[in-house]
Amino acid sequence: MKNNLQTVELAFPKNMMSSSRSEFNMPANFAKTIKNMIIHYSGAGSKRNGFTKIENDLPESEKIIKLQHYPSVTGEIQFIAFTQSGKVFRRLEDTHWEEIYSSLSVNSNISTTMFANKLIIANGVDNMLSYDGKKIETITQYISQDKFSYEIASNTSLKTDVFTENFPTGRKVKIRYTDNEEVETTVSHTQPSLTEGFIILHFNDEVITKDVENVSYQLIAPSFARVYSAHDRLWAMGNEKFDINKFSSDVDRSRIYYTDLTNDETGWHDDEGNLSSINLANKMPESEELVAMAVKDNMTIFFCRNYSQVWVGTNPRANGDFTWVKTLPIGLIHPELMVNMPNDIGFFSQFGARTFSRFLQTEQLDIADMGSEVATDIHSAIEKIRLSIKQNKNIHSFQFHQQNWFGFKLDEEVMIFQAAANNLAWSRFDGIFKDATAFLNTPNGKLYAAVNNKVYIYDTESYADDNQPIHTVWTTAWFAPNRSRAWANKYTEIILEPSALKTASLQRYKNYNSASYTLKEVNLKSLPDYFDTAFWDSASFDANAKEKAIVRDKFIANNLSFSLQTNDKVGPLTIYSVRFYGSKEK
Repeated sequence: MKNNLQTVELAFPKNMMSSSRSEFNMPANFAKTIKNMIIHYSGAGSKRNGFTKIENDLPESEKIIKLQHYPSVTGEIQFIAFTQSGKVFRRLEDTHWEEIYSSLSVNSNISTTMFANKLIIANGVDNMLSYDGKKIETITQYISQDKFSYEIASNTSLKTDVFTENFPTGRKVKIRYTDNEEVETTVSHTQPSLTEGFIILHFNDEVITKDVENVSYQLIAPSFARVYSAHDRLWAMGNEKFDINKFSSDVDRSRIYYTDLTNDETGWHDDEGNLSSINLANKMPESEELVAMAVKDNMTIFFCRNYSQVWVGTNPRANGDFTWVKTLPIGLIHPELMVNMPNDIGFFSQFGARTFSRFLQTEQLDIADMGSEVATDIHSAIEKIRLSIKQNKNIHSFQFHQQNWFGFKLDEEVMIFQAAANNLAWSRFDGIFKDATAFLNTPNGKLYAAVNNKVYIYDTESYADDNQPIHTVWTTAWFAPNRSRAWANKYTEIILEPSALKTASLQRYKNYNSASYTLKEVNLKSLPDYFDTAFWDSASFDANAKEKAIVRDKFIANNLSFSLQTNDKVGPLTIYSVRFYGSKEK
């Protein structure tokens, strides 16, 4: 290659994709398409890692729709799999699946949270459940009635002044005798007493064998749709499956409920048997529906469809402690499209992906977050979800903070976001990410994905999806190598970090003609090593032009576009830029 050639270089775009800008007028820090690549810590574009399959699948008839983890008593992480058939399975990573529950409603949307060393499970249809590492059981509590009097009427009944409505037929009760012994039974029926203000409370068993001090009645935790843990309490909302197309039929769809007791998953009702709640509708400019909640620093954020509310404080039972701060004009389109990151909250609004801290900084300013760069894709993906007839919409959020990215999956569309400059950069993933039916982030920083009955781990030592190649794409918008004259190109070089040998295809377009391109196969090799960074047993100190990732590519053009692609099972691959060698036409 001659030394007197001029060069034009296009760096990997630090903001990755934009689908809302015209490819004919797009800044150089954006690309038309980025697929299966992320921003390397050096600012280059890097091929994502792959998934490795975990052995021992569920039966082929099962489809995992929710993955969760539970820390076992030995410190190992149990995997909890909820399937489309309403079953729940568990396993350690190196063991087989074991069925532990089978009575959930089919095709329900599962919501879970960890609280008081238990996994709390809700779906808006079945009774709320808890898992303690051994078994799953219904969450219930007993409401004490020790303020009332009890007199023996028979060996199966009591004369008492309790309220009749608290003791319907079939309700479980717990009887405590004056010697503190307790027994459980169920209510048979009640009847009026001859004494005004009293009733005769009948039981199905002969349990009135001695004087009674108290009768507590059992209440089952409400069948809320979504459950969260915050401020030493459980919080919940909704009473039916979330529908992305329409509001819930519940008149209290903007009400948030919380446990009356702290650090107790059973304590939903107060001493009178009532639920504690806050009606967020009073702070809304229009009719809304509560979608999800999150906590950042001392702020509690309640996400609705089109608005969000910020509250401060921790104790909703204390007068003046838990108070409203502001209502923000941005919402959340689905409960699953929110991810709690180490120092922020990522969520998918009607305007696109946002981070909560960034939105708080710019809420009154004309500064776009990531939403403006994915506008076209947002509307397309949401519309596909709305029109889908699938009972489970396959909507998920996940993250991998080792590489500083988080993602949202809307059915088959997977969008990945990374912090870049003062914005969020985004790209697309496919492969197992696209096929996944559930995701799981564990406390040790690992990311798992389920595809139907199989589970995979995101493996930083792998560059293939279960031994299948990963297809990387960097497609540029149109750009002018030389604004005043045509560019006469001689060679094209890919600038990359030291890498395993692989082949890339370079599709080069010119003069706004997207229908025709020139295809070049490029052998990707490392740049020369330098004395202060080289590995001596594999360095190439005397690399020359033949060892560079360079091809002869002669053309004359006023503007260019290219698509650099790889499709293989190896890595790493980290690309800084594409450099063109040529001269300005006279």
